[in-house]
Amino acid sequence: NIRIGELAKSKGWITEDDIHKILTIQEDTYEMFGEIALREGKLSEEQLNELVKEQKESYIFFGEALVQIGVISEAELIENLKGYNKAKMEEE
Repeated sequence: NIRIGELAKSKGWITEDDIHKILTIQEDTYEMFGEIALREGKLSEEQLNELVKEQKESYIFFGEALVQIGVISEAELIENLKGYNKAKMEEE
């Protein structure tokens, strides 16, 4: 899944240096990347909203990623999820 900083960089809105500066601040404050970028004037609110929307649209689950890169088949994923769900229901 693509991170906000990488999305913004790919659009030419921030630089690699900007990303590193924001991540350094994030280590100290534990704030979200976008909040820091907004406060520091690296991204506008409109840009951040667009990036968040794009990030949500491109999000994939771990199992989907495994299928996409060929680690398991879709049928194997479904069978594993069924087994997982059955085990979880038996715990309750």
